Amino acid sequence: MLLRGPAAVSDATVHADVTRLARACAETARGDALSKHAAGLKARVNLRELLGAAASATGVTVPKELVDPNVDKQLKEKLDTADSAYDSAINTLTNVTSSARTTTELEKLTARSAWIAQIFAQWNRTQEALLAGNADKAKEYDQLATEYVKSAAQNMEGITFPPLPGKLAAAIPAVTPAGAPSTEPSTQPATQPTTAPSEASADETAVRAVLVSYADAVEKGDQEAARPLCQIEPGQEQTFSDDFQMGAASNRLRRAAIAKFGDAAEPVLKGFADFPLMLRTAKITVKGDEAFLGEISATGENRPAAIRAGGQWKMRFAGPQSDEAKKVVLMFPKLAAALSTLATDVEAGKYATVQDFANAMKQMKQGLGGG
Repeated sequence: MLLRGPAAVSDATVHADVTRLARACAETARGDALSKHAAGLKARVNLRELLGAAASATGVTVPKELVDPNVDKQLKEKLDTADSAYDSAINTLTNVTSSARTTTELEKLTARSAWIAQIFAQWNRTQEALLAGNADKAKEYDQLATEYVKSAAQNMEGITFPPLPGKLAAAIPAVTPAGAPSTEPSTQPATQPTTAPSEASADETAVRAVLVSYADAVEKGDQEAARPLCQIEPGQEQTFSDDFQMGAASNRLRRAAIAKFGDAAEPVLKGFADFPLMLRTAKITVKGDEAFLGEISATGENRPAAIRAGGQWKMRFAGPQSDEAKKVVLMFPKLAAALSTLATDVEAGKYATVQDFANAMKQMKQGLGGG
């Protein structure tokens, strides 16, 4: 029997909205995957530029994997395609949220899901813009994501938010429309948005937790906090220490410069990888008791970044194998010391303008032997 009248219209509308919602979620997932790939490529570009100066000081040749001339082109292509995917998803979701019927429970559920999906798609696009170095666009997208949270809370009866990034969580109005439940961030998984990342395996989740904890230690400069997270091969204690100190020094300089000069510091910091971001966003591939990251390692060797040891996943630190990789690792102490000294000067207010900072950066590279 064919449905006729309002019921038929309602069912057709919901079906169309569900279809559009699914399509938008697929586009968001595609944007996320491309952004993660781009993060790995950008890490290679940053590391190439950072090691170039130190390499010229010692006559070492940077591993060929790090100087691939196609990486820059690939990075731009991934970021551009990711941005297009996010744009398509957001436009589709906007059409749903602006015209969705909310009479039946199914209609309401669809509309709520679309609002949540729209918030996360916009937030993820903000991170993609930051990765592309487009601070103005990132600011615009961030503001839009915040406005979506406010609009969802005010216009969508019965909406309950999943855990949101700090700034977005703060945008949830304290006073909700009459009769609506609390919009405090929920810790319940039942309302997790359909744009959440694809469900990871238990091993991938465990590896990610270790990477995030290590990233936290790098940001704090706490080497001892990082040590229990690592499987350090015999005789490689210095490798672990040098690697950690270089990452911590680079991160410290980046944070100090941005705190002092804001977005104007970004062009000067172009050659300095955001190691904590790399660890938090890297694609993880688990093969048995080994886990590989999407981006290439600092030494140019594609070796497992984490291994399962004693039933627990840990960051792996083993000595480099190739002669060139060994020479690259030898640069780390000198490079970390130079970065740390520059960070101290920035924190102390030694440079009044970003141009002063840029000049100091240039002098540091010349001191290492680079231009």
